[in-house]
Parts: sequence; structure tokens; C-alpha cells
Amino acid sequence: TACFNGLDAEDGADVGGKLRYFGDGWQASKVLDGRRYWRIPVMEGEFLVEERFGIVEGVGGGNLIMLAEDTATALRAAEAAAAAMRAVEGAILPFPGGIARSGSKVGSRYSGQMASTNHELCPTLRAQVDGSKVPSGVGSVFEIVIDGLAPEPVREAMRVGLDAAARAGAMRITAGNYGGDLGEHHFHLKDLVP
Repeated sequence: TACFNGLDAEDGADVGGKLRYFGDGWQASKVLDGRRYWRIPVMEGEFLVEERFGIVEGVGGGNLIMLAEDTATALRAAEAAAAAMRAVEGAILPFPGGIARSGSKVGSRYSGQMASTNHELCPTLRAQVDGSKVPSGVGSVFEIVIDGLAPEPVREAMRVGLDAAARAGAMRITAGNYGGDLGEHHFHLKDLVP
């Protein structure tokens, strides 16, 4: 596996330079084209990571939530959405494969916990949660989180993802607003459909 810097920026973070210590002295560095990489031995082979990663201000927290009758259909819809979103320049999907099976909400019943499971969208809790947002017939839910360099790439990624998920069989598609607590940018789904 490997992790590379895809953002040229003046500001940066020493990511690989810190992760290298996981190699416990067995790590090795290599400089290619003026960029340092770290080879960290792991039991399955090697993890290759670039030393520094660019950092810029951006927009975080765009999201789509796909609801479907079963896991296979929900996953197919989420994968179609993620594939369409990856083509949008300036937008990223920060979860592995772009998809989160454990969607979260802001806050928790436990103090100090900043996020917790989005119980209103857990199909297994539908009968127990007053105000469940899981309609009858829905058996699986996936979320895609979208971050971007500016609002427009996030908006466009949500637009193409919404279309792709609908075509791939999502029964319903929604998005989390979380009471507006995630930041200044709001992307309303009604504005993203033709």
C-alpha cells in the first residue's frame, strides 16, 4: 500500500516523516525528483508514504446518504455515486473507497465524544428510535462524505453522485444537515436535481 501527496501547496504537514517511526528503525528513505518517500516494513510487505503533504483551506462535510432495500443494492448505489464523484476535480472522498458504512452525527450522549453513530439512520434501530429516518422497506444505508478545495467542486460531486446513486437503485437519497453545525456551506439536494 502507499500514500502520496497530491496537493502542491506552500503549507504542509510532516505525515510520512512521522509515520516512518512505526518502522522502529527498519524504515528506509528514498528521494525521487526532489521528494522524500519512506518505506516502512509491514507484515504484508511495505507501506510507502511521502514525507510531506500539502495543506490548504478547503470545504468539508458535504455528504450523501443512500438508502436501499438491502446491502447489495445500497452498496451498488454508493459505489456508483463514489465513482462519479471521483471524476470531479477539486473534490475528494476521504473514506476508504469513498464510502462509510458507519455514518455519524455531531455529538453524543457521552461527554467528550465529538461524534457518534447516526442512530436515526440505522435500520437495525428503526423500531427502537423515536423519529427514526429509516422508512419501512429500507434494510441498508451508506454515506459518502465529500470534501473539496472550494464549494463548487463539493456541489458538483454531490450533483453527479446523486444522479448516479439514483440510477443504480437507491430507494431514497438524503443528506445530513446536523442542525447546520458542520460549517458555513450548505448544499441543498433540491438545488442539485434537474
